[in-house]
Amino acid sequence: MSFITLPPELLLNFGEHLTRKKDVSALAQTNRHLQQVYEPLLYGRGKQDTATADLRLNISFWASFRGKVEVLTNPVKHGATFRN
Repeated sequence: MSFITLPPELLLNFGEHLTRKKDVSALAQTNRHLQQVYEPLLYGRGKQDTATADLRLNISFWASFRGKVEVLTNPVKHGATFRN
């Protein structure tokens, strides 16, 4: 059985044990299936993580400056907030 064919619950459990966001992000970027599994975990971590809050602020500034509103939809869809 290959990694990608594991049930989403096991994939998510695996992702919850990763300590670096860039590792979760790398998995989410592998393919669409893993993106659907790991995006909520990736964006959900930002609720407690101040470094991620700073990153969200930078992303929101970049997206606003370039008129790329669609960049903000995934974090918001997964519960992220953009506050000062």
